[in-house]
Amino acid sequence: MNSFQLKVIACILMAIDHIGVIVYPDSDVYRIIGRLSFPIFAFLLTEGYTHTKNLKKYFVRLFIFAVIPQIPYSIAFGMGILNIFFTLFFGMLAILVDDKIKNPYKKWGIILGIIALSEITKMDYGYYGIIMIFLFNKYKDNWKYLVISLICLNISIYPIWNLQVFSLGALPLIKVYNKKIGFMNKYVKYGFYSFYPVHILVIYLINEYILKK
Repeated sequence: MNSFQLKVIACILMAIDHIGVIVYPDSDVYRIIGRLSFPIFAFLLTEGYTHTKNLKKYFVRLFIFAVIPQIPYSIAFGMGILNIFFTLFFGMLAILVDDKIKNPYKKWGIILGIIALSEITKMDYGYYGIIMIFLFNKYKDNWKYLVISLICLNISIYPIWNLQVFSLGALPLIKVYNKKIGFMNKYVKYGFYSFYPVHILVIYLINEYILKK
């Protein structure tokens, strides 16, 4: 399974999750299905980090698409929580720090600071999201350690959000990734980025002005 196919699957799963949040908040089924989306996005982020030709542009792009969706995100889900692109941005910053800074005290001080910031600013997925991104990058060449570390991470969040354990269901999809990009051009690339704010706004508007009438 190539990168394009994984992104399509992750987008579909994410849309199902958000339908559950906005339209069917009392049903866990949509949320359980949607749990598989973030691990795929987290994994693909680390792949993009590893293979991008211009890391600076990648960071700028993530930040721009963190700021833009915040308005529809806040409209749909309420104020006070930063959307998932902020989590992806700071998660990638954490793996950059891990790669570039050699002093272990300075390195882990900054990484722990990023993790703390994710909680203080109430980023979507918070510490869980940052650490998952970090683990995907840290153990990208050791599947056994990756699985064990992700199981431990999900155990840590289980008392807070027990549905999140279903995110482990994304691992078989990630396992069959063939390291190929698949169908991709600049329109497709930005189409994936744009899908996030657009689908949230569409679901919200349908629910508010059609389903509730």
